[in-house]
Amino acid sequence: RMIDGTGAIAIQVQHGIRVQGPPMAFREARTWWFAARAAPHPDPVLYLNGDGTGPVNHAVWMSNVSREYAPPGRALLSVTTLPGMEGWDDAAAVCGQLRDWFGPIADDWELLRGDHIRHALPVPALAHPCFEGHPPRVAPGLFICGDHHATPSINGAMLSGRQAAEAVLTEFAATPVLGD
Repeated sequence: RMIDGTGAIAIQVQHGIRVQGPPMAFREARTWWFAARAAPHPDPVLYLNGDGTGPVNHAVWMSNVSREYAPPGRALLSVTTLPGMEGWDDAAAVCGQLRDWFGPIADDWELLRGDHIRHALPVPALAHPCFEGHPPRVAPGLFICGDHHATPSINGAMLSGRQAAEAVLTEFAATPVLGD
């Protein structure tokens, strides 16, 4: 809600970005979800593909981040593959690389599904009006934020959201209340 009590509008970036300029290009990805009896390691770590071979870019045991992400007695693995990596859309190739990384225990993991995400991350374009460095205020009372407005990442989305919130507070001369 806006400070004056009126509603705020939120739109999907692939549609809303046209307000600011030409349609932005996006990178696609595929996320594969696996169920297991247990994660092979208890820590919430991100496994990165350090040698650039195989289809897997990175993997994380989501249930190590929060037990609520999987039913009791089960573990949930998220695996991301990117176009350009051989076998990125091939479940057998993904399973083969997981076996290389984690050993034969991976043979027992159940592939739940694979999600093709067409608009996974925006492609930064320095000339695009929404690229990092452009202010979040686009018109009086109108602000834009998201990873398309910063670096294409969760960190970029959060930074951009904070910058937009600060711009809103400045424009409306509001003082943030901590703890709300």
